[in-house]
Amino acid sequence: MSPRLPLLRTAVLLGLWGASLWSTLLLTRGERDFLPSVCGIWGCGPPSHVLLGWHLFWGVLFAPPAILALRNLGPTCL
Repeated sequence: MSPRLPLLRTAVLLGLWGASLWSTLLLTRGERDFLPSVCGIWGCGPPSHVLLGWHLFWGVLFAPPAILALRNLGPTCL
C-alpha cells in the first residue's frame, strides 16, 4: 500500500465531513411558512427547520469523535 493512500483517504473523509456540516447549516436558511415552530408555556421557539438544522449540525460535528472513541477506547473507559 502506498503511503499516499491513507492521506488521500483522510482528506476525502474530512472533505465529506465538512461538506455535510455545511449542508446541515444550509437547512437553516430562508423562510418556510409551512413548517410550524415549537411553542410551549414559555413562548415560541425557533422555526422547525432551524431547530432541525442545528440538531443535525451537532450530530454531524460530534459523530467522528464518538466513532473514534467507540473504536479505540475500552469498555471501562467509556
